[in-house]
Amino acid sequence: MVIVFGIGHLPPIGLAFLMTLPLITLNTMQALNNANSERNEYLVSIQADRKTIYRFLLKPVLVRVTKDNLIMGFGLAIKIVIMGEFIGSQDGIGYLLNRARLVFNMKEVFFYLVILLLLTLTFQAIVNLLYDGPLRRYNYD
Repeated sequence: MVIVFGIGHLPPIGLAFLMTLPLITLNTMQALNNANSERNEYLVSIQADRKTIYRFLLKPVLVRVTKDNLIMGFGLAIKIVIMGEFIGSQDGIGYLLNRARLVFNMKEVFFYLVILLLLTLTFQAIVNLLYDGPLRRYNYD
C-alpha cells in the first residue's frame, strides 16, 4: 500500500478496507445462510411475500450480524490503521506512538495507548447502547 499510495493517509485506510471487508462479508454471508430454518419453512408454507420474509427472517439476522461486524471491524481496523501509521505515515496516533517508542518516552507511549483504549471502549459502548436501546426490538430470538 505504501508503494501504491505513497506516504500519507491513504495506506492505512486502504489496509483497513482491504483487510476488514472480506471478514465482514464472510461473517454476513454465514449469518444469512444459518438463518432460522424453522421460521423459513413456516414463512414458505404460508406463502409469505418477500417483504414479510425480509421483516421476520432476514432483518433480525442482519441487525445481529451488523452489531458483530461493527465491533469486529472496528477492533480490527484500529489495529490495522495503527500498524499502517507505523509503516507509512507522517502523522496520526500510530506515528506518534512509534516516534515516542523510538526515543524511549514511555509517558507518551502510555498516553497514546490509553487514548487508543478509550477510543475503542467508547465505540463499543456506543454500539452496545444502540443495540440495547432502539434496535432491541429486532431481536426476536
